[in-house]
Amino acid sequence: MTTTSPHGRRSLRELLSLTPAELGLHRDEAVGVFLVDIDRFKAINDVLGYAAGDRMLRLTGQRLLDWGGPRAVLARVADDMFATIRPGLADLAGAVAEAERLRLLLAEPVAIDGQTITRNVSIGLSYGRLSENSTVELFRRADDAMQAAQRTSGNVVRSFSQDLRSQALTRSQIELHLRDALRAGQLLLHFQPEIDLRNGDVVAVEALVRWQHPSLGLLGADRFVGVAEETGVIRDLGEWVLREACRQHAAWRAEFPALRFTMRVNMSPVQLVEPDTPALVAEVLAQNGLGAGELCVEITELVAAPDRAAGIRVLHELHKLGIELAIDDFGMGHSSLVRLKALPVDTIKIDRSFVLDLGSDPTDTAIVQTLVRLAAAFGLEIIAEGVETVAAAIELRRLGCYRAQGHLLGVPVEAGELRPLLAAGRLPPGILPPDEV
Repeated sequence: MTTTSPHGRRSLRELLSLTPAELGLHRDEAVGVFLVDIDRFKAINDVLGYAAGDRMLRLTGQRLLDWGGPRAVLARVADDMFATIRPGLADLAGAVAEAERLRLLLAEPVAIDGQTITRNVSIGLSYGRLSENSTVELFRRADDAMQAAQRTSGNVVRSFSQDLRSQALTRSQIELHLRDALRAGQLLLHFQPEIDLRNGDVVAVEALVRWQHPSLGLLGADRFVGVAEETGVIRDLGEWVLREACRQHAAWRAEFPALRFTMRVNMSPVQLVEPDTPALVAEVLAQNGLGAGELCVEITELVAAPDRAAGIRVLHELHKLGIELAIDDFGMGHSSLVRLKALPVDTIKIDRSFVLDLGSDPTDTAIVQTLVRLAAAFGLEIIAEGVETVAAAIELRRLGCYRAQGHLLGVPVEAGELRPLLAAGRLPPGILPPDEV
């Protein structure tokens, strides 16, 4: 039994329990192990029905059999995922080339019940000799590669590497301990100032979550927020950030009563679909004696929300409360203009990739100038992220973007380290050109 019919179903556990000889493979040969996941397969079942979905799976299985050849071993290991062991590959480069050929093959349209259907796939692969690696280990490596593929937008091939394994182990460690980090008090906030480039005044502070991991050290949000979203921890994490940021804002307002600034808090698309989010925000503001205008909620890609319509409703409710709403990383992604039209936003933040070389790259100057004009047309405030040079700050002022944050103006620091800047209320002399401040 060297293959399994695409009409049947063999579990991965059963496949891995067989020896190379039982699989019809030679112990001394090299093989590629491929995990193939059909991207967004659920849409077929939802729109065309389960019968059409089953037909799509059978056709995919047959294409895999045709691609793999007579000695390949095929199994369906999940609703929309297949696994195959393919011998006869000379090296890893050959395995990657075959995976790319398979990706294109499976993306070819199929006719089901009179309709033409196209679906992309993501592929994770590993390569090795059976005399040096067990099938269990090769599948584990292919699974690491598949997880990396699934964290993209799909339609990709990822091959195993030791760096990828290290990343997978770190990610697993983060997933296992993130919920306990909340209970153990390992999370903290760093704060980055936002500056008015015309006079150096502090106009806002952004709260950025960090994790003081006991073995991995200080982790930035990019290392664990994605895991929090996937595991459902993001709701507790987001609430903690909101409460802690507002608590600190109230403390600073009491200490520096003459200073008025906005606290900016990032909110995950997953949080935005929660119907009780507006009530939570109102409660936290009331507990800390803060007005709605003292808080800004920053969002990125709302298209990533589980329920975009629900997210838009929550944003409208927050806006009615008087909360400022900002689109972060504006200019990236595919839906910036659509979001401006559909969402009740007050502010856009120019993505740092357009700001880093500002003053030396004319393309970036043209992009920022366009965004400034766009914001003016929509009646929005505009803020630049990633200001690291005096040249960029000067060019932003020239273009009419007067609010900015970045390492030139202040790096993210713990609350105590920001106190001197807040006490002064503005940047110290010499950071911005003196003839401009």
